[in-house]
Amino acid sequence: MSGGWGAYIKNLMDSSGGIRRAAIIGYPDGSVWARSEGEDAFRATDEELKKFVSLYDNIEKVPSTGCDLEGVHYIVPRIDENLIFGKRDKTGIFAAKTKSG
Repeated sequence: MSGGWGAYIKNLMDSSGGIRRAAIIGYPDGSVWARSEGEDAFRATDEELKKFVSLYDNIEKVPSTGCDLEGVHYIVPRIDENLIFGKRDKTGIFAAKTKSG
């Protein structure tokens, strides 16, 4: 990963022992702006990402359906405005919808 968003992802992962994989995904198209690579590569498919970002269109329904990333289904016990908290066993996901700039 070079500068820009790639550098942001690298810094995020280097500064937190709890984050194993990370990505910055565009809304509403699900395009990948940056992702973790190598051993800790973020491997969600294009289809998963498009479906995932569309969850923000009706975020209040996400706890009843859960979400899927990297072939794993997560229950979503909590949402908060533009935040999605997912969990499965001892792992989980956290996603935030923001505006770049």
